[in-house]
Amino acid sequence: MTYVQITDEHRNLDILTDELKYDVICLGTGLKECVVSGLLSKSGKKVLHLDRNDYYGGASASLNITQLYEKFRGSTDDAKPHNFGRMTINDILKNKSPEGDFQWAFSPRDFPSYGVCDPLPLGKIKKRVLSSNGVNQAIDTIAESSGRTRDDVRIEAEELIQEMSHSLSMGVVRSFGVVLTKIFRRLFSSINVDESKMSKIRETFQHSPVIFLPTHRSYMDFLLVSYACFYYSLPLPVIAAAMDFMGMAFVGSLLRNCGAFYMKRSFHNDALYWAIFSEYVQCHIRSGTNPIEFFIEGTRSRSGKSLSPKTGMMRIVASEYFAAGVPDIHFVPISISYERILEEALYAYELATGLPKAERLEGFYGPISQHIVRCQLNDMIVHPWSFAAGFILHAGEEQVAFSTLVESCNLLIGLVRRSFPDLRLTGEVKPCLKRSFKVHEALLSANSLNDVKIRGFASNRKNKNQLLNNILSSISLQNYKHQVAHLVSEYALLVAQISISSFTKYDEAFLRKHQKLCNLFQFEFVNFNTDDTIFESQPRTAVLTLLNHLVEFGALELHSDHSYSVCLNSTLAEYLIQFIMPYFCLYGHFLAYLLANDGKQSGRTQGAHVKSFHSHLHTLAKEPNIPLEMVSTDIANNAFKSFIKLGVLLHEGGNHFVVNALAAEAVVSFLRPLSPADFPIQLSFLNSHL
Repeated sequence: MTYVQITDEHRNLDILTDELKYDVICLGTGLKECVVSGLLSKSGKKVLHLDRNDYYGGASASLNITQLYEKFRGSTDDAKPHNFGRMTINDILKNKSPEGDFQWAFSPRDFPSYGVCDPLPLGKIKKRVLSSNGVNQAIDTIAESSGRTRDDVRIEAEELIQEMSHSLSMGVVRSFGVVLTKIFRRLFSSINVDESKMSKIRETFQHSPVIFLPTHRSYMDFLLVSYACFYYSLPLPVIAAAMDFMGMAFVGSLLRNCGAFYMKRSFHNDALYWAIFSEYVQCHIRSGTNPIEFFIEGTRSRSGKSLSPKTGMMRIVASEYFAAGVPDIHFVPISISYERILEEALYAYELATGLPKAERLEGFYGPISQHIVRCQLNDMIVHPWSFAAGFILHAGEEQVAFSTLVESCNLLIGLVRRSFPDLRLTGEVKPCLKRSFKVHEALLSANSLNDVKIRGFASNRKNKNQLLNNILSSISLQNYKHQVAHLVSEYALLVAQISISSFTKYDEAFLRKHQKLCNLFQFEFVNFNTDDTIFESQPRTAVLTLLNHLVEFGALELHSDHSYSVCLNSTLAEYLIQFIMPYFCLYGHFLAYLLANDGKQSGRTQGAHVKSFHSHLHTLAKEPNIPLEMVSTDIANNAFKSFIKLGVLLHEGGNHFVVNALAAEAVVSFLRPLSPADFPIQLSFLNSHL
């Protein structure tokens, strides 16, 4: 059988039949025509199958988006929407000018400009800050209250503005761009950017000031954002950087020349610094020359999860809009995902041995900041390795068959896509995992069949060095597992809640208990609903939808009496329970520890409480049923914040806290029913303390 598409060149059928004689000519390639021509061809007939379209199927055809557009809107190339709104991934490390790194970095660039206001040079920004009403009022107030002369305070203000200001120089940026390209080629195999989003950002610059809000997982984050802006000829951001960098020899001045302006980590009690810094940031917003970049999480996330946002910078930026300083401000959440984080080993060591600290949300800016973090999460491009890391971690010293791992990851991704249909992966699971095993060969051991296990992991926890190695490996894998926490944590909490009892009905009591669990873990997972709206129709329907997804994918079973139970031997259910188990364990142990040591810990600071409990965790980790990833100061700090919010810990004055035994026992009484003997999360130790 021969298939020919009829074009303008083939209107004369003699052209088609000169060389061959056909028994049958079939017009069209719809379902009936294809069946008939196939049967005739099978019976020995010579069949010529003709169609005027460039695809099979006729009215039954499945067309891609380009074919649909050409069929219904014509084929004029200049009328097509750019890439039809689909994501366009571009490797900016590979797809550069063929002229070479130096020529690429020093080639002319057409930077878009904000047309509403006149751009201000750096010198004028400093002068405008010092002459502003807010700064001068702060100078007068401090001079009057401290007894210092106004000139003396003015000199201090000039020193502060000089200390914090950036000195963005395109000459330095271009030179650093050459060096950075060579460094990136040594560190990364590719840097993939959603090109369609960069085009939208370019248009935005012409209409309003822009604020970049990247996720913060590595020190590489701000370099990557600036590098991407330089690649696409976007104005380079001026970046709010911690004062720690300023003291670093050479690095401090280099970053300053590349757009970093320095700020103290805490200055809410310093009126002069607050006035100068606020005016400096707002002056940049009014100028609109360069976007401002800051990390809404405040610090790097060592655990891989998104942290609760900090509201100080958001308050400064938003107040300029509310004061009518600019007609609009465009916030751009930026998601940065790593297949392997450079600080992987450092983070594991810090979390296993101790790390500070935590802040709180307040007021109007908290919901805005939370929304931006959720936007970052929803736009994140996820690597299949992040799903696989959890399965490998939960296997412990056991080897995981590659085929089983791929199947499990695809099943979990399928479940997640029921809630996140626009989930974007870096590629197909199988080839991505094979590459990831090579990238993480210091952490994993894989054989020729790509069956994999944690390198150097052993069940013997009595040996101190072996235990520490197990903890570090577990926390490293947990970091990557946390990169999909916003995708699986709600499912995990529901499965854990249902697995607590043999059969669970979806009713008011179920929702009430679920809300309490969400409140308990509110600082662990920023996507959890922490208000009482769960009893309203929309959130209530959302919970029921998640339960239906879990039934559909075989993690839960729905019975005739409308009760749910966890399906036995379900790989998905086991993964979800083990995902959430470390949090149940640590929170329960922390409560028991606080109650058992109430009299000994009166008046301790948060750091002292967490440090003391963390030492206790290392002792607990010797027991075989304790999940090693819970030996993390990140979870301990979040638990401490949660206990403050729930009234378990009370301020005694300053930063000191005491245990509220009644509130602690109320939380314990809620957790105690969650500890039957057959439940994998054991909390029975609480009974011995109460």
